[in-house]
Amino acid sequence: MNKRLIIFILLMILAVLVGINARLRDRTEIWQMKLQLEDVTQTMEEAKRRIEEVQQSQAEVKAFFDRLNILPEQTVTYYAPYDSRGLCHDGTPNTTATGTKPRPGTMAVNPAVIPYGAEIAVIYRDGTVERGRAEDTGGMIRASRCKVDVFRWTHDEAVRDGKKEATVVWVW
Repeated sequence: MNKRLIIFILLMILAVLVGINARLRDRTEIWQMKLQLEDVTQTMEEAKRRIEEVQQSQAEVKAFFDRLNILPEQTVTYYAPYDSRGLCHDGTPNTTATGTKPRPGTMAVNPAVIPYGAEIAVIYRDGTVERGRAEDTGGMIRASRCKVDVFRWTHDEAVRDGKKEATVVWVW
């Protein structure tokens, strides 16, 4: 056979093989992209499942706290009903909303959240605990969802203690 014909046939075969190789490479790339897309889809579905699990867990924790009468991260303030300036009481300073005399351990609450007579423990972030009883309320307390106001003898003591974040636990 003619050398030119053989070279031509070999070049044609080589061209066909190169074309087949290119198509195979394209298919391989498409197949790899498809696998990557499937991996991304699975990852997204797993992330979605985990988000749903976290949301369900958060709802369960909230329900648990609600059943146990635990209010985490509450604002605790202080009031001094005997202060001569009259800044810390709505009426007479000698009587709480429940008719008791204000004293250490008296706590003003929103009775729609914490019922009068409930035993309260205020657990501060530094680990100290202050105990008392829900016996009083006031306009500022009734306007808030969960704030607790703790009795102090003087206005200076109330101002010194200021405002703190704490976990409030009560037993009814």
